[in-house]
Amino acid sequence: MLPVRRPDPAPSRVKYRLERLWLTPSFRRFVRTGLPLALVLVAVTALVTDLRVRAMAAETAEDIRTYVAERPEFRIARVQITGASPELSARVGAEMAMELPVSAFDLDLQALRDRVMALEPVLTARVRVAEAHTLEVTVVERTPVAIWRMQDGLALVDGSGARVDTIDRRGDRPDLPVMAGKGAEKAIEEGLSVMRIAAPLEARIRGLVRVGERRWDLVLDREQVIQLPETRPEAALLRILALDSAKDLLERDLVIVDLRDGDRPVVRLSQPGLAEFNARKMLGEDDSDEDDA
Repeated sequence: MLPVRRPDPAPSRVKYRLERLWLTPSFRRFVRTGLPLALVLVAVTALVTDLRVRAMAAETAEDIRTYVAERPEFRIARVQITGASPELSARVGAEMAMELPVSAFDLDLQALRDRVMALEPVLTARVRVAEAHTLEVTVVERTPVAIWRMQDGLALVDGSGARVDTIDRRGDRPDLPVMAGKGAEKAIEEGLSVMRIAAPLEARIRGLVRVGERRWDLVLDREQVIQLPETRPEAALLRILALDSAKDLLERDLVIVDLRDGDRPVVRLSQPGLAEFNARKMLGEDDSDEDDA
């Protein structure tokens, strides 16, 4: 009888190595996490590179978007414009050119805001989707502070010199001062300061003219001009107003009061005023001759 061969209870060399490998923490993490992720990545890559699958996914996404966009709760039924005058509100509505109702998902709020901001009277604007199926447009208008006389017409400007609107006649806004000349729109604040100082002459003021983009001429009726200096024009104007109050300077036959040299004011007489001055001078000289005789 042949002897029975019993199996060796010791593990084989391969099994021993596998068991030792499994005891390694990094190998266990790879098998439990890394390997499944790698398989998923391979599967996703295969699907993405398949044009048919990509087309089906895009079509499904578009169907979902269309379904959501057409839901009644996302429909915009009216536009509410606040902060603008009736005239500007009408211009804003026309500029936006919206066909209602429209889905909120089909609106480009930034593009709509850009359209509103392109209007000259608009300082700032905000466009947002509000409650009750409403698109809310909040506008801050520019406030005109002066009339800028240009070569091609009259424009209303705000304190920064930005155009607000155009007008046909100066009489359309008699409450605003008139400024003209190249660069006048860049010095609106200084011009307004001069006009405030010149308030005692308000009934006679025709406007301000910017000269050489450096200084102002204050134009009065009777063709009188007060030429102001480049620096501190308000102080120079105050001195002339004091002289006018004390000696009625501006009631005389003057054409120009030149204050460009702050230390040496110069006045220029009109032709009739100059003739009268010369006549008085001659009479004065005749009288002195008679007295000497």
